[in-house]
Amino acid sequence: MSAPDNLRSLAGEKPSLVTERMGSVSLFAEIGPDGNCWVTPADRLGDWLNHYNLFFLTSAGISEGHNLHWLYHREVTVKGEDLYRLPDELKRLNQRITDLSMVMTWLVSLTELMQLPQPAEETIKDLGLGSICLSIAEEERGLVNAQCAKCIEDLCDAGIGLSIIGRTDALHEIGVFAGDPMSKASVTLIQRRLGGNVEELPRIGRTRPCKTRLHFVVDAHGFIYPCMGLVHIPSCALGTIDDDLAELVDEREHQAFDLGTLIERGPDLPEVLEEKLPDGVPIDCYAHRRQIIARTGKAGS
Repeated sequence: MSAPDNLRSLAGEKPSLVTERMGSVSLFAEIGPDGNCWVTPADRLGDWLNHYNLFFLTSAGISEGHNLHWLYHREVTVKGEDLYRLPDELKRLNQRITDLSMVMTWLVSLTELMQLPQPAEETIKDLGLGSICLSIAEEERGLVNAQCAKCIEDLCDAGIGLSIIGRTDALHEIGVFAGDPMSKASVTLIQRRLGGNVEELPRIGRTRPCKTRLHFVVDAHGFIYPCMGLVHIPSCALGTIDDDLAELVDEREHQAFDLGTLIERGPDLPEVLEEKLPDGVPIDCYAHRRQIIARTGKAGS
């Protein structure tokens, strides 16, 4: 599909999944039972990323000289528990991502950051990473203390790019933002409640098309999903990393959702939601997830 055709399709009868957002990927990784490698090894993920990159460049028309601005800020976000225990896997994946002129961002929880066996800035630099994304959940507020502040300041002093997701007011309370390291660093703050009480949330002005959220998300076992909100729901998997990406994207019939409708209008949600806010997922996505699980009766781990 050429770039002009692709752009027309966004407003036409068959909306396209290939937008600028598709230039980035999210990967879940998991250490295997033997503890020696990931369930889906880094090299296999790297091979898939090569195929994905070619698909994106071709589908977006970039290989023909169109939409070159879509090449800016492309990243692969990697998430998983205790991934620092296998640094070679992270290093190999990072090298494959760098070879594609993309950036690897490691999404790490505050708990895990504080458990690293050596200072965080040394670990990040040893892995060859230039940035990390730090997630601070509600239940981790007790870890937002002087030690946490020192860790963040050291990351900033080391020139490591830092994004922080969570209740940033907790960081403000301990004076993190008042110091020189933070003021001189490149830091992105994403204020978000990560878990909380049940709230009534009116639909008006809240639901929006999913085309700004949809992108390839690969779970630890190699299954591909269209967004973070639908990960681990078996009926929502588009396929696996062994499948042809073009066929996955062209397939519009799906047992759990209509991809075209999601791209254009977003999920069909009740007028008022009464939900317990989820951990790190926008409320629209969480409500949509709940709908699908209720209909299909199951979700994966």
